[in-house]
Amino acid sequence: MTSLANLLTPERVIGRLAVTTKVEALQQLAERAAVGVGLPADTVLQALLRREVLGSTAIGHGVAIPHAVLPGLANSFALFALTASPIAFEAVDGQPVLAIFMFLTPEDRAAESTHLLAQVCRGLRNPAAIPRLRLAAHDGVLHDALLGIFQPRRAA
Repeated sequence: MTSLANLLTPERVIGRLAVTTKVEALQQLAERAAVGVGLPADTVLQALLRREVLGSTAIGHGVAIPHAVLPGLANSFALFALTASPIAFEAVDGQPVLAIFMFLTPEDRAAESTHLLAQVCRGLRNPAAIPRLRLAAHDGVLHDALLGIFQPRRAA
């Protein structure tokens, strides 16, 4: 199984995503992902929007985890973004979203999607995680902070 720490390269971390709506955020993330996965941006966006129709991927505490299973995708792909300002995302707790963790998984590895969701939820379940990430001075510091959150823990 793929780990988030392996998927989060420095160029896949966005410190201040300048968006004002959920759709705008998904569009910008789809455009960035399309370059990384070699699929049209519209294909990525439509997959993310189809998932949102099932129910918002905003899980509360300022976090959204838009995700999709995509045919034609060779490997799992992830992006993490902090929004420049809070945006409405139809979160279960009604709070605006500040952090978006988007991932895409290949069609033949759909179960990996569940595994990645669990990793994100475990890593970001601490209510102090997002405020701590927002203190990062630049994308490199943010990347390092995320790796600290998502590195697999070793047994003592």
